Amino acid sequence: MIGNMAVRITADRPNFPLGTLFVRAGSAANIALVGVPVRPGVNVTALALRVENVDGATADYAARAIGGVWVVDVPASHFATVGSVAGGVSVWATGTGADGETPRAWCVGVGDLEVLTADADAPAPAPGQTFWPLRMFDAAPTTPTKYNAYIDGAALKIWNGVAWITISGGSGTVDDTVTRTSANPVKSSGIWGAIWGALTALPTGFAAIYDWVVAQLAGKLSTSGGTMTGDFAILHVSTNTKNVFRAGSGGDLFLDTYYGSSLVRTVQFPVNGSGLIALVSQIPDISGKQDALSAAQLANIAAVPGKADAADLRYRILGALYNSRDDFYILADRTVNLITAQSGIAESIDIELPEAVTVDGVRYCRDFILDVDNSANANDLALEFTALGVDYAFVPLEDDSISEMMTIGSGERVRLYFTETPYTKNGSLPVINVARVTLGDFVTSTTTTQGGN
Repeated sequence: MIGNMAVRITADRPNFPLGTLFVRAGSAANIALVGVPVRPGVNVTALALRVENVDGATADYAARAIGGVWVVDVPASHFATVGSVAGGVSVWATGTGADGETPRAWCVGVGDLEVLTADADAPAPAPGQTFWPLRMFDAAPTTPTKYNAYIDGAALKIWNGVAWITISGGSGTVDDTVTRTSANPVKSSGIWGAIWGALTALPTGFAAIYDWVVAQLAGKLSTSGGTMTGDFAILHVSTNTKNVFRAGSGGDLFLDTYYGSSLVRTVQFPVNGSGLIALVSQIPDISGKQDALSAAQLANIAAVPGKADAADLRYRILGALYNSRDDFYILADRTVNLITAQSGIAESIDIELPEAVTVDGVRYCRDFILDVDNSANANDLALEFTALGVDYAFVPLEDDSISEMMTIGSGERVRLYFTETPYTKNGSLPVINVARVTLGDFVTSTTTTQGGN
């Protein structure tokens, strides 16, 4: 606002208030203070307007003497809130009195402040800009004007000059039916229609539902008979290796071994079309057999000439069971493993270490032997261990080299000893000690001793 305030009469009569200062919210005020007392014995050197706003903040604004009139500016930020303040405006003069020396301050008028609502709280206008006040009604007016509004249930309705538009959610659009990819809300009638449509698609009556369930079970294997095809048992040998049993179309049983996702071996067990039952039936009945050998029986076995010793009896020849490639083997823990290289052509094989044995919840360190027979092979044989350096680390004896230890020369027979240690590498990898012994020529003794009872 741009106006003035007459302060003369209140300077002479303090009981007379100034007129109310009216301003608009968000608008600055420029006020001329008219009638400042001028008489002998009074020398006014400065004038200030003190304004307390509706929010309770008080500020002093200095006036300037321009052309014999004192003028003061109050910024729009001081009139942010609409309302009234009794005695919110006061005018103060400072100068000297009759002695001409002593500084003095005089209150020359007090009045009220009234902050009025701006036009629809609109921002300062810009040339070419058009805005409309939004007027809320309790119900839709009979003859609406542009940007009349009312609440219809949970939706805000606004008249845009032509029609009522609905403001609901982000898009203001409500779908009539359920759509899988729509981001809009759906009318309750559309949701009910979708549910009812699914219900009506079901058979009518208990008998029809029973027939429908039976139809869904068609082709499934019953508990009293039938032929099962596909994978029906999976045995995990280690983290990366699994054995899958499956029945073939002719009734034969197959054992597929996978390393990761790669099929590495298939073993067929012909059972004459009778499935797994026929295979199990070939296992001899051991019920009623002696639980343990007597000391005399053990002595007889020990005296048999040319017998296999205890270590030979613990061999696991993995090439026959766990893989179909001659270059992939899975070792077992707590035993002696044997690998026989294919005659004449083998150059390298991949080997997976066993998992540690756990008994009654106690994990034991890995400890096993690997015998490699390369005597019938014309090539050197390289042993390559999967996950070496990732899941575990090898450490040889002080004077040995792992790379040299894992190369088996043509015609050689080698025994490798693996023992897990309490040490780790890089803070986490288990360390396995490896030792190697190269076996010499086999000598068959011509002297045997036969013992027994």
